[in-house]
Amino acid sequence: MKISLRWIAIALCTLILSLQIHWFIPVYAQTSTARLVQTAKKSYDAGQFFQAAQTLKQAAQEYATKNSPLHQAQALSLLSLTYQKLGQWQAAQNAIVQSLTILKSASRQPKHSQILAQVLNAQGHLQLATGQLESALETWKRAETAYRQAKDSVGVIGCRISQAQAMQSLGFYRRAQ
Repeated sequence: MKISLRWIAIALCTLILSLQIHWFIPVYAQTSTARLVQTAKKSYDAGQFFQAAQTLKQAAQEYATKNSPLHQAQALSLLSLTYQKLGQWQAAQNAIVQSLTILKSASRQPKHSQILAQVLNAQGHLQLATGQLESALETWKRAETAYRQAKDSVGVIGCRISQAQAMQSLGFYRRAQ
């Protein structure tokens, strides 16, 4: 029973994570930089993570040049998820730190809570993957709060599933249920 519940949680997390990458894209205006992000998503979906990372780095740099901090933070969050797929943990961490730093200066802009939630969600996945289980659980709680502020019920559900996965990994099977 415990194993099957864990596999269900992992499958749901994977589904949510793949959907969240798709959800990022509508936030972008239809610009050449937005097309870069769409190209990166296609590469990511095809398992071409190195190519996706290169394209996302370019998009993040272009958003920085255009002084579009929320879009830059999103691109960096996606870059972190891509680095995670490549097993490049330090690069993934650097992208998250840079994204969170950018978000601090853009806290009054519309969509801030939504993007913060997405960045925290990516950070939680990184922490889980690198064995920082308690940190992942706390980060997903913060992400859930940000998703609630953004009125994103699907994001809230995804965070709850991720929290259950972290609790199971910590051995809190009853709490996870």
